[in-house]
Amino acid sequence: MVNNIWQYIQNHAPAIATIFFFLFFCHVVYSVFKKGQEKKFDDYSKIPFKDDPKNLRDDPKNLRSGPELEDKSKSNSQLKNNKND
Repeated sequence: MVNNIWQYIQNHAPAIATIFFFLFFCHVVYSVFKKGQEKKFDDYSKIPFKDDPKNLRDDPKNLRSGPELEDKSKSNSQLKNNKND
């Protein structure tokens, strides 16, 4: 009996895998395009820029503001002024 089930699974593995991956694909498409996901994905799209010092300094919600960021901005502006001279 167990041998027959195993044989059935082996014979139909491509069809079973195709159905499984098609259902998974449908689930992913549904998850992406369902209502209310735009804000979440918009937030996700900004993840690479969250550690940018320029964005950290300008963001009022940022908890990592402090003298180390201000010092970098001052030194950058001083470098620009020195290049212009």
